[in-house]
Amino acid sequence: MKHVSLTAAAFAVALSAVAAEAAPVEYTITTGDASGTLDGQIFGAANVVFKLYGDTADVVTPSGFQQILMLLVTVQIDSNPLLTVVSPDLGLFSNTLGFGMWRYEDADLLTTGPTGIDLTLASPAVPISWDYLQWGFAPTIMTDGGVLDFDNANGISGTYSAIVEESEVPLPAAGWLLIAGLGGVAALRRRAG
Repeated sequence: MKHVSLTAAAFAVALSAVAAEAAPVEYTITTGDASGTLDGQIFGAANVVFKLYGDTADVVTPSGFQQILMLLVTVQIDSNPLLTVVSPDLGLFSNTLGFGMWRYEDADLLTTGPTGIDLTLASPAVPISWDYLQWGFAPTIMTDGGVLDFDNANGISGTYSAIVEESEVPLPAAGWLLIAGLGGVAALRRRAG
């Protein structure tokens, strides 16, 4: 009987380890009234949608604030074609002083005041007043459609939202693990009984 409880406990730990996998997350930042240039072409009063894709496991908290580097970032200006940002090391940050989009070890592009946003949680669309700061130390954003430059601007209306996909136990791996565990428990019960 002792072997059965040990096996069941080990099996429960293994299943919880599989189920505790991190979850993909899609962050969306929208702004209105943005102006600047894309591949040398001027745009103004544009609606901009940034989609930032990462994983909740990548959210880190150095010095007590959250930050996450993205696996992929896209941007769409008005109804123009979707662009993929190819600048390296883009991410989001959230701390007691503010929240926004940044380039690692560089500077902020979009920022707002304190919001209490937790980068590991899903969020409905939250109205936010954004400031465009245009990465002062490296003022270009490289996209697959050319160089994107935003004009500095304060108080631009927009939103933030996050969709976190619930982590699902991968069925093939979990299924085999479950079958093996239940088979082992049944075998031990037969031996004990």
